[in-house]
Amino acid sequence: MKRNQFLLKGIDKSMLGLEVAPWFNPIVAKADGYNVRTLDVFDFDTLMERAKGDPEIDARGYDKLEAVDYVGSATEVLSLVPAEQHGTFDYVVSSHNFEHLPNPIKFLQGCEALLSEGGSLVMALPDGRACFDYFRPHTVTADWLEAFVEDRKQPSERQLFAGHTDLAYAKGKPDRGAAAVSFSTLRTEIENRNSLAEKWSEWQERKGKGDYIDSHCTVMTPASFQLLIEDCVALGLISFNIDEVSPTNGVEFLVRLTKRKDHKSADADDYPARRTRLLHAVWDEQAVRQGAKRYGNAATAEFYLNFAAGLSVVQRLKMAIRLANKKRIARRRSRAD
Repeated sequence: MKRNQFLLKGIDKSMLGLEVAPWFNPIVAKADGYNVRTLDVFDFDTLMERAKGDPEIDARGYDKLEAVDYVGSATEVLSLVPAEQHGTFDYVVSSHNFEHLPNPIKFLQGCEALLSEGGSLVMALPDGRACFDYFRPHTVTADWLEAFVEDRKQPSERQLFAGHTDLAYAKGKPDRGAAAVSFSTLRTEIENRNSLAEKWSEWQERKGKGDYIDSHCTVMTPASFQLLIEDCVALGLISFNIDEVSPTNGVEFLVRLTKRKDHKSADADDYPARRTRLLHAVWDEQAVRQGAKRYGNAATAEFYLNFAAGLSVVQRLKMAIRLANKKRIARRRSRAD
């Protein structure tokens, strides 16, 4: 299934929707006839100013900027939308915004309150193994709970330090924008080059200033995201079903959550066993990423990714045959050279 097919599944233009921070690439554009409201931390004029100052955006991108209905942090989505509209939205769409939120649970609770029963939260999320988060450990439930208890409004100093010192770069590329690490990037081609001492000095200088600095606050893979959501459901913090999680493609995976009436508590008899399987799956995914290290090619990484995602025996066999054929061809070419 193609990206937009997944994100737009079950959505029609008459439905009331909310898109979070679409920038110049909206998924459900007002210009295309969608009955959608837009939330962004900047108003339209500021977005236009920033777009014109960005050399990577040409004039054609200016026309795709959406009028902003609610201005503020997505973490505070519930307080930004008028109370009379709570419970009326059919869907919320977000692409590469969720990972920046300092308090993910509060955002999820806000979306739940905005959605009508059966409404969907659909998101495109970066896979930490396939972007500049490559060197960072995955976020755990305790991280989300800590941010929620603190009612965190911006990334913590710990997150800023980790996010900026442990950036992954592709060798030979000048910066992270031009050097996006993907799932097929070989381990030997990924490096870290930021100054530890410089970032520590910046941390010291920031004490008490409170300036907002952006960072990825959540580092995730498909399985670790599912674990985070299911733990929050089990704790009674949110009420969402995980309808679908796509395999990683390039740098991202896609998810669809649906608002549910009930939730199973953390004491449910079957949850410890399910949680154990998810915890194993998280580390299996980390092992999958090392397939590229062992075999030295992207095809192997693709094979291991799909293997861990739970394909049937027949599908796994087909993937193995395809991989073996590619390796055989590569050996023949090597001999010919």
